[in-house]
Amino acid sequence: MTPDYRADNPYQELLATALREQGVEVVFPTGYRRVLPITRSLREFGADVLHLHWVEPYLRPNAALPVALVRGLKTVADLLLARATGVRVVWTVHNEVSHESRFPRLERAILRQIGRLTDQVIVHEEARRGSYAGAAVIPHGSFSAAYEQPLPRADAHAALGLEVTGRVFLHFGMLRPYKGIEDLLEAWSLTHLGREHVLLIAGPSPDPIYTKRLEERARAISGVRFEPGFVPADRVHVVFSAADIVVLPYRKVATSGSAMLSLSFGRPLVVPALPTLLEVLGRPGPALFFGGDTGRSLAEVLTTAAQADLAPLRTAAADRVQGWEQVASATRDAYCGRERGSS
Repeated sequence: MTPDYRADNPYQELLATALREQGVEVVFPTGYRRVLPITRSLREFGADVLHLHWVEPYLRPNAALPVALVRGLKTVADLLLARATGVRVVWTVHNEVSHESRFPRLERAILRQIGRLTDQVIVHEEARRGSYAGAAVIPHGSFSAAYEQPLPRADAHAALGLEVTGRVFLHFGMLRPYKGIEDLLEAWSLTHLGREHVLLIAGPSPDPIYTKRLEERARAISGVRFEPGFVPADRVHVVFSAADIVVLPYRKVATSGSAMLSLSFGRPLVVPALPTLLEVLGRPGPALFFGGDTGRSLAEVLTTAAQADLAPLRTAAADRVQGWEQVASATRDAYCGRERGSS
């Protein structure tokens, strides 16, 4: 299973654990290999299946054009050699294209080649099946087992130093432009929610200039608490326990790990009416959707969320969470070349 993203995202560890419980031996690459990293890892372990996840580390789509082109061609060549060993290649497509890709057309062309070298593509949403011939739809599993149990709301507020009479709106995750954080700040400024409620924005950012811009904007808006920086795993449950509702105003998204994390903690969401989110969350479901003019539409939904009865939304959130046993079973079928549900 490669690349190894377990340090920053529990997804792979949860999947690997569930697969091991079903008799699949799962290993991750060790060390750094500049030349043919995929093929050399396969030779090290003698694997039967190569399960690709995020391919960005191999492609380097945010590098300069010559680097991105060479790395893309090297990755295709690496996969060709891997297939020559007789290994079965399975690829879970988490993103349609890398976040903030500098050369999206080039990246899409490389990804199409990777798709042709793949025996089985996996996507998490039915809405994306049509993009990949013969793709299997296997839902994203719950993050619940990766984090500590939620705290009482008052305890979480005390731990974070939050003093609020109203509700806590949370935006959680990597701070990147495609997530619409600037749209969220603009929408919040159009409301009067800051008098009673708090908007907490928490997560790391790969771009200090972008972080500074967000911080300056947040400082000028009432009721916004901006907390840039990595949130350790043993603090994630505190942040979500403090939140009443999670706001994820994506400008674009394929699979949202932050949405799945919110559902795992039973938190309702405010999200745009994008196809994958509509499918995963459902109507009626645990989310309030906005559309049209992002600023005003989002501001209206935020205002509605401040007064809404959240109890049925919390119940719906719990109902939308997928267990890893079913996910692992379907993934094992993909490894064996069986259609989901066949024996």
